[in-house]
Amino acid sequence: MAVNIRIGNVRLTSDSDCWMVCEVKDRKVPDKRGNMEIRRKRSYYASLTQALTAMQDRNLRTGDADSIEKLLDELRDFRATLLGRFTLEAKA
Repeated sequence: MAVNIRIGNVRLTSDSDCWMVCEVKDRKVPDKRGNMEIRRKRSYYASLTQALTAMQDRNLRTGDADSIEKLLDELRDFRATLLGRFTLEAKA
């Protein structure tokens, strides 16, 4: 089963060999294959822990926080969203 989760402007996907984290940007018009995203800055990881850490870091680096308080709020929001996604998947 492949994983395909998007939180903010970061997407986590998997296949049978590795985990991939990439930044995404929405398109206004789909491309030839019908994709509505532009994927950039892909990185590959052997473990889920490494991929989630990279996803969290990338999300924080590309966020809008301009103070430590806002950065911590973004971190809490990211973790809550991620936990909610995995909780929903586990219940389904």
